[in-house]
This record gives sequence, structure tokens and C-alpha cells, in this order.
Amino acid sequence: MPCETHQRATEFFMEKDNIPAALQAVKDLKGYETCSDSPPHFSWVSSNFADKNTFESIMSAWRWSVMYDKEGNVIDIDFKGENLGDDALLLSAIAPFVEEGSYICIEANISDKWTWTFKNAVIHEER
Repeated sequence: MPCETHQRATEFFMEKDNIPAALQAVKDLKGYETCSDSPPHFSWVSSNFADKNTFESIMSAWRWSVMYDKEGNVIDIDFKGENLGDDALLLSAIAPFVEEGSYICIEANISDKWTWTFKNAVIHEER
């Protein structure tokens, strides 16, 4: 039985000017799917994610919501699914466009907790 996943804390920032490149980076994941069902897909991800034309809609296809400030910068990211799938791949794709020091803390059940930290244009997982 899969364990339920909760986001515990987040500090996240992506400048408005980086959003188009981040959108393209997620679209570029098409073709690298990890599940070979028909059609091939990433675990838990909408199979038509690459057809999305906004950062908000493509993140939603991966079960993440984003919040913007009044200038159009992404100031928050929130996991909306029940269980994580290939989310580290998604976060790795957008990492070059996320402000250094941003992080996402996740808890799966009570005993498994980790933080994804954005540093040097990559994500680092700390358990």
C-alpha cells in the first residue's frame, strides 16, 4: 500500500523571467518517461503534460500548484498529490531556474522525512 505524502515546509522562489525556460525544461522531459504502459508516462503524471502552455498548467499535470506574487514571480510551490512519483525528475528539470536556497520539506508517513534543496542549479535530497 502506498504511503501518503505531505509537504511540511517550503521556501521557493523563481523569477518571472525564468518561467518560460522552466516551462520548456519540463516539456523537454517528454520522451524520457519511466513507465512503459500505453501510452508511456511518468509515475502519477498526466500523460499530456507536454501539451500544456503555461507553467501553472504543466505543474498541475505533475500534481503541484504554484503561487505568484503581483510581479509574476513564483513565490510558492505546493504538492497536491497523495503519493510522490517522479517528482525528483520534475524538480531537477526546473532547478536551474529556481533561486538558490529554495527548499521543499516532505514527509511520507511518520518515519520518512526529507528536504529537497535547490543549490548550484540542481536539487539535493537530504534525509
